[in-house]
Amino acid sequence: MDSIVRIVTPALSGILASLDDLKLDLDISGTASDDKLNSLLARVSADFATQCDRVFGRQTIEETYRREHWRQCGGHVDALVLSGFPVSSITSIAEDGTALDPSSYEFDPATGIIYRLAGGYRSSWRASKIVATYVAGYLLPGETGMDLPMDIQGAVLSLAKTGWFSLKRDPQVRQVMVQDVGSESYWIGNPNGTDAYPPEIHRVIDRYRDNRL
Repeated sequence: MDSIVRIVTPALSGILASLDDLKLDLDISGTASDDKLNSLLARVSADFATQCDRVFGRQTIEETYRREHWRQCGGHVDALVLSGFPVSSITSIAEDGTALDPSSYEFDPATGIIYRLAGGYRSSWRASKIVATYVAGYLLPGETGMDLPMDIQGAVLSLAKTGWFSLKRDPQVRQVMVQDVGSESYWIGNPNGTDAYPPEIHRVIDRYRDNRL
């Protein structure tokens, strides 16, 4: 859905897993590696968010819709699809400069889809200009009340650990075998270079990718 998005208050962070959790998983103590680990977490978090086509951190957004964008829909739409989600609160919605009473709309917090109400029933959005101001996204690791889903954190930690171990070995090596001990395999992506993530990471990405209306 076409709209103009203005970030009123940006997310405090884009890092989707905590440094402490990563160090615990890697069995690292002390602070000598903190800068490298923080840089690694920032990179893999940004890559994960890009794959999902969304911002996960909580932010305040002002989003503007204009009726000319809906010409193919007859100049109206049944629902507004907000760019940011999940939505924790809606500050205001204005039609052609007039603020709507909250009783004149309802929204699905999980999907960020807003419906216009008329007489208690769902109607269509028909105003020439609609401006929605709202708060969307998750509280990330390190923020009070953190509510980022655990599977996202787990996926980012897994990617970060893979990145950390790859710094200490030849990135082209697929498997190391030690006689009478065993072998260890490494994920290095699709041989054609088209797939950087293992299947379990893709399942998490697919779960949170923006596939709404």
